[in-house]
Amino acid sequence: MTVAEMEGEEAVYVRVPWSSIMTILAHREDVFTVAQLRLEVLTSLSEEALLITEDDTGFDAFAPQLAEHLPGVSPSWRTELAEIPVDGTPYVLFKRA
Repeated sequence: MTVAEMEGEEAVYVRVPWSSIMTILAHREDVFTVAQLRLEVLTSLSEEALLITEDDTGFDAFAPQLAEHLPGVSPSWRTELAEIPVDGTPYVLFKRA
């Protein structure tokens, strides 16, 4: 997967192999008047989590790939996560054994 990270005002694209993803935590946050879905992706490549939100460019293309590449992730994970509380409590979407 490829993720864009902002360094100042410039986007830097980072390639992250699916096999390096160790954990994905999902949570919903109040952002102005909507509840935004956020994913914190922890990899074996960095101690820093990648933050991906549903408002990020490419999220709609990225979302279905989770179930394709990560065992145990439900194809309907987005619908299921719509029910979690909007309080920032993390939900473990994926954890590599």
